[in-house]
Amino acid sequence: MPNTAEQMEKYLYRLKKQYEAVSAIFFCNDLAVDSVLREFVLSCYRRKIQVEVLFHEYQRKQIKPEDTAAVLSRMLDYILMGQESISAKGNEGEDHEGGTVKVQGAFVKNQLILSARLIPAEGAAVPILKIRKRDFNPWLKKYNGLIYVMRKCDILQIVVGMDAC
Repeated sequence: MPNTAEQMEKYLYRLKKQYEAVSAIFFCNDLAVDSVLREFVLSCYRRKIQVEVLFHEYQRKQIKPEDTAAVLSRMLDYILMGQESISAKGNEGEDHEGGTVKVQGAFVKNQLILSARLIPAEGAAVPILKIRKRDFNPWLKKYNGLIYVMRKCDILQIVVGMDAC
């Protein structure tokens, strides 16, 4: 244990860096979801996409981990397809950065809510993607779930809610 104020400051700095490194790997208390999110974050970093992940009060309850991971993976695949479309359009004359992706998960009123939002860089418009809701049907039917897709000129958001009890 450090003895002086300077040693304590260095110790706390190293400890803070360790916690930051751990939080970049673990996002919630679910190994399957953490694995999907980790691969997604790495993919976004390679594509110069800013990523924000927030899983607060996350619980699966009766939803199987592999089902949650599959739904989240499909959502994030659509988000990446949207970003790729923006990048392809940007190569025709304008140079667009990767934009921002916000991924959230929460447990609200017996529902597991997963949300993925693509916010393109300034000057880029959200592409028109055909998001096939039937790709989510096995899980939506199994867990009495709903999917909501919102497109505005500056945001593409996919929200899935599933009954967790």
